[in-house]
Amino acid sequence: MPRANRYMLPGYVYHLTHRCHDRGFLLRNAKDRDGYREWLREGIHRYKVMVFGYAITRNHVHVLVEANDPSAVGKLMHLAAGSVVRPFNHRRDRSGAFWEDQYQATIVQTDSHLLNCLCYIDLNMPRTGAVAHPEDWKWCGYHELVGVRRRYRLVDLERLLEALGGLDVATFQRRYAQLITSRLA
Repeated sequence: MPRANRYMLPGYVYHLTHRCHDRGFLLRNAKDRDGYREWLREGIHRYKVMVFGYAITRNHVHVLVEANDPSAVGKLMHLAAGSVVRPFNHRRDRSGAFWEDQYQATIVQTDSHLLNCLCYIDLNMPRTGAVAHPEDWKWCGYHELVGVRRRYRLVDLERLLEALGGLDVATFQRRYAQLITSRLA
């Protein structure tokens, strides 16, 4: 399979997706999803990448990012993806591919497209039937976006609100929760 084109420009928002090998459920254990999220958090701080949303599912991940240095996005994904593989393979005494291919990157416009992408990512697990609402899946950005999770956050809410046109936090949180509820209906 040819490599994905990941020509990235500074200051743009990208929707990143990364699938497990053969679409396998290699992230089915909470320990592995927690590990991925922790390495993602480490990479955010290390490489100065802004995350607007994320979902770590059982067989793939979504990350919505913006970076002033596009090479930082690749470093972030390499760190998170590579760091979760070693302990997984060690615990299971396995070797071989964990990820299907390189991560995919799609540019996202900072308007309603950005808001729709956030909803798409947070509604990933409800769409599969794994949970009824994003609030029931702790490995997504929903809790941070609506203000429930305040510690160990990945989402740069302040920068996201700037990208969405400068809404205040309380208004955005209320509207986002309502938007998710309406899309679930």
